[in-house]
Amino acid sequence: MKLKKRFTLSLKNNLRFIPDEAYMRLYFKAKLHYEPDFECPKTFNEKLQWYKLNYHNPVLT
Repeated sequence: MKLKKRFTLSLKNNLRFIPDEAYMRLYFKAKLHYEPDFECPKTFNEKLQWYKLNYHNPVLT
């Protein structure tokens, strides 16, 4: 278990340099086993990811 966790953390660390949308697409595909549609989101999970990518309120940051 420790080796798996270390591998996962290493992979996440190396993926932080790619753009946000590409990272979300890879992570979404790995976890939910289908391609997300961020242009016209239909499922709740797609809508949440779209919101995280597109909602930029300066008060929240």
